[in-house]
Amino acid sequence: MDVSTVLSVALGMIFLFSIVAFVTSALAESLSTILGKRADQLKRAITGMLGEADARKLFSTEMIKTLENPKAWGIGKVWRTRPSYISCGDFSAGVAAVIDLGDRVNDAGKWAEAAPPDTPIDEARAFLDGLDDGQLKDYLTEVFASGTAKLDEIDVYLSSWYDNVMERVTGWYKRWVNVVVFVIAFLLAAALNINSIVVADALWDDPLLRSGVEAAVAAQIEDTQDREGSVDAEAIVAELEQLEELGFPIGWTTEADDPRLFGPWTILGWLITAAAATLGAPFWFDLLKKVANLRGSGTVPATTPTSSTTTVS
Repeated sequence: MDVSTVLSVALGMIFLFSIVAFVTSALAESLSTILGKRADQLKRAITGMLGEADARKLFSTEMIKTLENPKAWGIGKVWRTRPSYISCGDFSAGVAAVIDLGDRVNDAGKWAEAAPPDTPIDEARAFLDGLDDGQLKDYLTEVFASGTAKLDEIDVYLSSWYDNVMERVTGWYKRWVNVVVFVIAFLLAAALNINSIVVADALWDDPLLRSGVEAAVAAQIEDTQDREGSVDAEAIVAELEQLEELGFPIGWTTEADDPRLFGPWTILGWLITAAAATLGAPFWFDLLKKVANLRGSGTVPATTPTSSTTTVS
């Protein structure tokens, strides 16, 4: 087996996957923005932490409302979108405002001075008894039940709680994005007939196609311009057109005996393309540089193009 040919085929497939992943990631991020998915999942998480009533109060505080994004709509009308990110400091400060934390701590301190407590939970009892029943009260009760928590460090516990929950929110968002990317990539592969099996077979059999791909990869690697912040419809169309210009066997045809015709392995080829897209454009661009370096098709620069998808903090 010719190692050089294997590397060239691998380079071509990685190049294909990097473009599909870039396109689908950009489309998934646009869909997320339109649907307000980050903001929805943030609200869902905070509602799970505080309960419906306290979460509504938190989002109505001025410190959280200032994080909303105002957008003009119609003539003289403005509507605001919920924040998609809230820092742990803003969260703990907002919760403190909702439950009047300062006054409650002072009241509990006066109670403690009148009747010196035996344990921290005794000192916090007056504070906890004044809270409405709900998730927040349950959480703080468990914190003080440890016997080592301090009443004047509630903001620290709230911040730590929020950070832990936000890690789960990030996981929710990543899973949602992966599903969306897979669906979009599969629909794109079906619409444009991007069959990974057919492409791999063509790369293996066609030295001219491999040479064209190697030249395109070298040119793309030398171009270190960051894609982030400049993803638009023209950029997406340009990426897809580049595949066609290179002679990748994608698209539909009615010619007899053309490998692109729908066959028993067509759907599998689409599934492979969609699954590859879920790994993300950064993964494929990094791998593209490594394989290109092995193949000797170009000099690897320091900067790696990135996709438009980010995580929720």
